[in-house]
Amino acid sequence: MLAPEVTVIIPAHNEAGVIHRALRPLTELANEGLVKVIVVANGCSDDTAAVARRICPSATVLELGKASKVIAMNAGARLSAGRALVCLDADLELSADALFALVRPLLKGRAELACGRMVPMLEGSSRLVRAFYRGWALNPYFDRGKAGGVVALSAAFASRAFPLRAFVSDDEMIARLACADRRAFVEDATFKVFAPRTLGALIAIRKRSRRGTAALERAGFKTERATNSAGFAKVLARALGHPARLPDVLVYGAVITWVRLALAFEGKAAPRTWERDHSSREHA
Repeated sequence: MLAPEVTVIIPAHNEAGVIHRALRPLTELANEGLVKVIVVANGCSDDTAAVARRICPSATVLELGKASKVIAMNAGARLSAGRALVCLDADLELSADALFALVRPLLKGRAELACGRMVPMLEGSSRLVRAFYRGWALNPYFDRGKAGGVVALSAAFASRAFPLRAFVSDDEMIARLACADRRAFVEDATFKVFAPRTLGALIAIRKRSRRGTAALERAGFKTERATNSAGFAKVLARALGHPARLPDVLVYGAVITWVRLALAFEGKAAPRTWERDHSSREHA
């Protein structure tokens, strides 16, 4: 049997209830030896590791005592094999077809990093949360794909990027390490993200994301993103051609403005960990 050309690393902290989302689409591939799957259960107090072994018997399952996504990803990367490495959050869903579409530019040598198209799953979310995501989808940032939660690296680039430094926004850090002209957006590589159910949970997610991005910027990681105000202006301009989307854009603008104000008053009291959204994990 040929060695797999793709390794998928799934860091998982107390994800027993949702890890089936990431593993089930990959189980047949792993059992057939087409993909190497590495689950790194880190700091778990539940049966994440046992559930992972039951769903995907061919997966390599590591158990680490410390709860740290970065440490988990570094541990998984040390065991990776093949010509492409995919980092996949345990609560997301990436189909087998989407996986192969995602790594194709890497295997063909056309890119060193690839990202796909995020599809928010909004069932069970409040009206305001659904409106936010509809407005958020108009952000020009997504024109080149979304690296958060799912990102693929060529083996050569992975050897330079790993071991990762201890930043909360690990996916964003990886994306910023890649050369701009060596990134690929694979629109067919869709992955499902299960949205928070409440506005409060959404705001918490946006706050932690912005904290992570700010930490990267303070550390000198370059960004090509526009400022929040410029980004919202572009979203608003796009919505003008679709008047039905204006209410969604207003909700989007209100949320990001609230987040900016909340962070301005947060100061040194800001949490230093990547807080979990429990609402999207209910009844998984």
